Amino acid sequence: MLPHPSVEAVARILYTCTTVKNNAWGLCTHKFIRFHGLSAHSFLGNRLVSMLVEVGCLEAAHEVFKQLISLDQWSWNALIGGFVKSGNFQRALCLYDEMQEDESLHPSGHTFAMLLKACMQLKDWVLGIHLHTEVARTGVLENNVFVGSTLVHMYVKCGFLSKAQQTFDSLPTRDIVLQTALMTGYLEHGLGENAIECFDCVQSDGVVPDSTMVACALKACASTGNLEKGQQIHAEIERCGLYTKDIVVGNTLVDMYVKFDLLYMAEQILYALQGRNVVSWNALITGLAEHGDGVTAVNCFERMQLEGVKPDSVTLIGMIKAYCSIGAIEKAAEIYHQIEGKCLESDLVVASTLVHMYAKCGELSLAREVFDKVSVRDAILWTSLMAGYAENGQGEEALDLLEQMQLEGVSPNAVTYVSGLKSCGSTGSIDKGTEIHMEIERQGLLEKDLVLGNTLIDMYTKCGLLSRAQQVFNSLPVKDVISWNVLLSGYSQLGKGGDVGNVLEKMLTQNIRPDMVTFIIVLSACLRAGLLHKSETYFENMSKEFGILPSIKHRTCLVDHFCRAGQLDKATTIMRNMSSCPNLVMLRTLLRASRNCDDIEFGREAFQHAISLDWKDATAYFYMSQICANAHSPKQET
Repeated sequence: MLPHPSVEAVARILYTCTTVKNNAWGLCTHKFIRFHGLSAHSFLGNRLVSMLVEVGCLEAAHEVFKQLISLDQWSWNALIGGFVKSGNFQRALCLYDEMQEDESLHPSGHTFAMLLKACMQLKDWVLGIHLHTEVARTGVLENNVFVGSTLVHMYVKCGFLSKAQQTFDSLPTRDIVLQTALMTGYLEHGLGENAIECFDCVQSDGVVPDSTMVACALKACASTGNLEKGQQIHAEIERCGLYTKDIVVGNTLVDMYVKFDLLYMAEQILYALQGRNVVSWNALITGLAEHGDGVTAVNCFERMQLEGVKPDSVTLIGMIKAYCSIGAIEKAAEIYHQIEGKCLESDLVVASTLVHMYAKCGELSLAREVFDKVSVRDAILWTSLMAGYAENGQGEEALDLLEQMQLEGVSPNAVTYVSGLKSCGSTGSIDKGTEIHMEIERQGLLEKDLVLGNTLIDMYTKCGLLSRAQQVFNSLPVKDVISWNVLLSGYSQLGKGGDVGNVLEKMLTQNIRPDMVTFIIVLSACLRAGLLHKSETYFENMSKEFGILPSIKHRTCLVDHFCRAGQLDKATTIMRNMSSCPNLVMLRTLLRASRNCDDIEFGREAFQHAISLDWKDATAYFYMSQICANAHSPKQET
């Protein structure tokens, strides 16, 4: 019979297993100890728990732990740490609750850090604040940098940035990793200015920021629109040669300049990067596509492939946008077939983007095809297709989709309701529009979303209910120039042109500055109401009082008004004084007026301008033929 092993010998075996972290050895040792009845031994049992945790046998460790009569601090700390490392955060916190029942036991600094990590992952800020109090009370925070760092990370993750900053400021030593964590927290919570301040503090302390911190600072510049600071950081990293060597910094620079719409700079930086990857190309290709430069995006895509960089779903989505922007729908369809079956079923963002882009190009059958292939649809995907139908004049289909969406239990968002209201306005579906209005009121969305309020006003005016539109307008807590423009347009379209001036006066008393659209609406209203004198006054005042240079639309409106009043000389003066060439709409207006006034010379001049713009314009030929016919027909004596 084998001799009974001594406690010292077993302790050495446990130490060896813990050191080498061998799972098989650990389990064998566990069986050996259990066979000899030593599991319940206080010292060996506690060391066995620690060893099993170290070799990754958490459940076995927990079983031994539960059987021990006398538990020491080693076991508690080891098991709590083991559960946190394995992602069993809730079990770790439950163990801490049990540990507190024994006043003789206290978590170590390492355990406090593990518990704070669990709070961070679960966003349990209540327990996190309690742990902070305990850490401060026991004095751990004063000599354990790791606990302090974890506290800052926990507060950042839970969104308590002021607490994170206070904790950070109280730490005796602060490294660059912790400073970057604080910066990242500010950035993620939309406080880019604070992130830039952190970066400035680091530099003023003489600390050289690393690439991660520099990348974070560049993102903060992009998010706050601080181009000047971004360029300063760019100049500094270029002096150090950092961005050409560090791909993360280089990619962030590309992305920053794309966001500032400085695409030529983004392109220069990309081509200077050493080892540029798919992230680098994606930043530029996506930026070019979103800014409408599809041709350059296609060129970048081809060069990317020549360099052997494999595109991912982000690249392909960018290319769909690029091809759609230049009307290459067949090419976009080819890209779609590359994506199909790879990520469409699981990536709703990809599917929503595809639907949106196809709908934007008028390819609703392709948009619907993508939509139907997605098994689980969210509100964004439904809204993308709805908006496509609404914007392409298929309001009935959009409203049918809204009803189907609600039947399937998907809750519409504010953007969904905007598309629904636009569809109601285009189809005259006042009952459905009123129903949507009631739902918007029930959810209190009008107080939060001005776009929704403006769309609701527009829907009522398009349905001919000006009084309801005025009620909604009056109820809006905040009104912008678009709100006033929509209301003005309603008065104009519904034959209340004489009241437009009064609405405009009220707008000015509210210190809302009119824009170009405002004056197009006002001039159109004067035209409909036959208020030529007011039309001339508004046309003059828009540049004199508000510094708005008249566009071709403003001039066309006034020319139309002069023509209807038979004042061709004034209409001609406006046309000839234009810095740019008149458009076909204006020239057709002049041709119609020439026909009505039997002015063949003026008509011939307008006709020559029109066919120089489009020699196939049938309307110009029609009016000119009538002008010539009138000129050669015998005049009846009165």
